[in-house]
Amino acid sequence: MNTSAQSIKDWQGWFDLFREIYSTSGFMEFIDIASEDNEENWDWMPRYMIPVQTSLCSAMLTACLQLPPDQIEKTLASMVKAATDQRFDKSPRGLKKKLKELYQSITRELTRIVPPMSEMVAAVLKSYMRDNYDVTEDVNLKMRQAVSLFSSRNRAEAFQIVSQAGAAVLCGSHIWDGWLSEGSGELETWVLSIIVMRNVVGSLLPLQSYAEMRLKANDVAAMLLASLAEPEIIEDVNESETDESDESEDPNEDEMVPYLDEIAQMCLRTEPFTDDEIKEMGDKYDLYGKIAAQSIAPFMSLADEDEAAADVMRVFVTTLGLLRYPALQSIQMLILLVSRVHDQIDDETISEAVTALKRIGPPALPQVFDFARYSSREVARADMLTVLGVVGRGSEEVFDYLLKQFTEATWLGDKIDYALPLALTHDPRVIGHIAEALHEPSLDEDDAWELLDALQELNVTFYVNHDNRSVNIPDYGIIEDVLPTDWRTRKELDEEAEEEDEWGEDWESDDPETGADEDDLDDDDDDDDEVVYDENGVPRCPGCGAEMHYVDGSWVHEEDLVEPKSKKPQIKPVGRNDPCPCGSGKKYKYCHGRGE
Repeated sequence: MNTSAQSIKDWQGWFDLFREIYSTSGFMEFIDIASEDNEENWDWMPRYMIPVQTSLCSAMLTACLQLPPDQIEKTLASMVKAATDQRFDKSPRGLKKKLKELYQSITRELTRIVPPMSEMVAAVLKSYMRDNYDVTEDVNLKMRQAVSLFSSRNRAEAFQIVSQAGAAVLCGSHIWDGWLSEGSGELETWVLSIIVMRNVVGSLLPLQSYAEMRLKANDVAAMLLASLAEPEIIEDVNESETDESDESEDPNEDEMVPYLDEIAQMCLRTEPFTDDEIKEMGDKYDLYGKIAAQSIAPFMSLADEDEAAADVMRVFVTTLGLLRYPALQSIQMLILLVSRVHDQIDDETISEAVTALKRIGPPALPQVFDFARYSSREVARADMLTVLGVVGRGSEEVFDYLLKQFTEATWLGDKIDYALPLALTHDPRVIGHIAEALHEPSLDEDDAWELLDALQELNVTFYVNHDNRSVNIPDYGIIEDVLPTDWRTRKELDEEAEEEDEWGEDWESDDPETGADEDDLDDDDDDDDEVVYDENGVPRCPGCGAEMHYVDGSWVHEEDLVEPKSKKPQIKPVGRNDPCPCGSGKKYKYCHGRGE
């Protein structure tokens, strides 16, 4: 690179650096450096994007602070145009086939991402300069509104809302990183732009008012330059974000292998490790956790088509739960699994991920709370609400949120989705609200079931009368005509499930082809005298030589053969409140029965 950190004096220096990096020669130089530093090329795109994003955001921010007000918007527009018009050479000379394919793939992606990113960065800075933002509002609720508008093809209004949210983030508001996976295409790039700006500004956050920051323009420029560890920004792309609480390096593939058998054996246990057991593990505890957390992602894309890959991934998910491993990477990976419930991740793995998050407990609360509040993925959010009830025990903020949603929502809306999560907080204040809800006239049987189940979670003793469908809750009185017609307690449902499991085991002990047990098969041997077999192995009558057929326990002549009526299998219907047959552990109406 011709432009070094020392030569950057103002916004123009930053913009010159951006144009050098975001060019064919800049990318070729990056390939030379990256090839020497790292044989793997799967992470080249994010590594290259770091200097591209940093230089562009720094150029635009310093321009807003250093230039006269009447020149700022024109300058920002010229930067957006330069980022949009940039074209890479189609096929540089001297590249081997694999590197050429990689070059073409990454440059195509860059020309898709960088133009809308530059447009959003400029829009965020304009909102900031015009004080067109509100730090007292929850920007994530505004983002959810933008996602809805964008999905209904209202791009202009969505763009404006996101830019205002971005300005609020620069001034200290919290934005949920999960928006990156909630949106798609251009919207995802807009969100990425805000997160990049937040990371680039870094230690300057929260920004003061625009007027105050203009007075500190030179200090801001110096702080941005100080963030560059090397004279060449392109040389610093190997630095990655790490969890500040853990400074040890992640294990490489060779270091993992000796511990994989130990992790597999670990998953034979059913209960998570106690604090004393974790303490006895010493350094191995962190090693196990890191191996499990970083091994999940490679199996995600394979899980849909490869059952073995899905099984291996599930082992690592289970491990994180057994270890109660609280590292941020672990929590984010588990939430990612739950959020992909409609994609290739199977129900059993998602159930394990939900269990693991519950076992991790309070360390997972910030990420879980954000997902539960803001995600638009309904099924995944329902799972995450149950996690929130567990990991948020003792948190007044969580209790107030769940109670507010429960009391303000309607039965036609999502009111019932908050009953069990609220009960999972194990706060005795919930009992009165559940009892009150049971009195509401618009309650249907499914909702009543969920409310009674919530009382069971709270260990509340209540009495039912199946004849008049009444429920008697001590201290809260008798509620008439509310008991679901097919009501069973959790204990009764568990007993039914055990009986079905036993029936299944008995069935598996029978002959897989005929369904007969071993004694029946032994008795069949006595019938062999009724037929003789020809040279082709066809059973024939000993008297006339006609072909014989074995039907209902005896041999019959072919001419006497009557086509048996097909027997329909007797299938017990699944009730909406029964456990789903898929084995997810959820009720049928919240799993494969949704929408019926």
